Amino acid sequence: MKTALLTLLASVAVSTAQASQVQLGLELSGLEPMKGQHYEGWNIVDGAALSTGRFSIGKDGGVYLVNAMGKSLKKVGQNGHASFPVDRSHLKASLFVLTIEPNGDTDMGPSDVHVMGGDYSRRQASLSVAHGSSIATDFAAAQGSFILAAPTGGMPNQGVWFLNPGNGQGSLSLPSLPDGWAYEGWIVNTENGGKFSTGVFKDATLADSDNAGPLAGPLKLNFPKVPGQDIVRTPVVLDDGIHAIVVTVEPYPDFDPAPYAIKILMAGVYANAPGMTPMMLNNISDTVPSGQAHLH
Repeated sequence: MKTALLTLLASVAVSTAQASQVQLGLELSGLEPMKGQHYEGWNIVDGAALSTGRFSIGKDGGVYLVNAMGKSLKKVGQNGHASFPVDRSHLKASLFVLTIEPNGDTDMGPSDVHVMGGDYSRRQASLSVAHGSSIATDFAAAQGSFILAAPTGGMPNQGVWFLNPGNGQGSLSLPSLPDGWAYEGWIVNTENGGKFSTGVFKDATLADSDNAGPLAGPLKLNFPKVPGQDIVRTPVVLDDGIHAIVVTVEPYPDFDPAPYAIKILMAGVYANAPGMTPMMLNNISDTVPSGQAHLH
């Protein structure tokens, strides 16, 4: 009799807990696996940020619930679709925000790295990087060009610079970014997928984080004060027809050495491209992450 009573009480407790919860459904596209950091969803209720759960994207496309250290606990979805149990108080949410949090995070609130957000209407929210709660631009107006040059003492095909050689000014036209984000240039080998950063920058009119770069030539102080990189001390050349130049938007600070999913400008370097000749970058901002959130 005592065992039966305990079983009944446990069943009632489970039913009560389930009755106090609702489900947050997420349908996210464009997110990629990350190292050293993970995602966390937040519902904003009466101005307070309530966590909806931490998760990561696996190499298999799965959505995995993770702890604060970024360790996978269980698979909860696939291809960006997942569901998270939340308290019924979340039904009053006015806004959903998705953030990137560092593994080992001890701060109970959201980071400054807001990936996308959206306002709820009838418990549904369309999520975008352009929402005012996140990056606040869709990057559709981003544009620019690059040249091949190695001013620190190499052949022209051993460096890439976001420079307009006609006036010596930076060649990128990019929107300002909020706290938590920065731009980064990349050299990408389109055959083997190899990637090489050309430096992180907030302002495209100034030098980037590593100036001429760790592989600059002997004249390492002789470089234009704009984003770019010389790769003189390596056998890599850029005009072999298999390299591309990419500009991304990265979490800042960034705990993953690979490019983030927000890729906004890209162009291939054609074979035997001449030095000091501007090559236009194509806007690829239609590929940036987006999504939907719904409470039910």
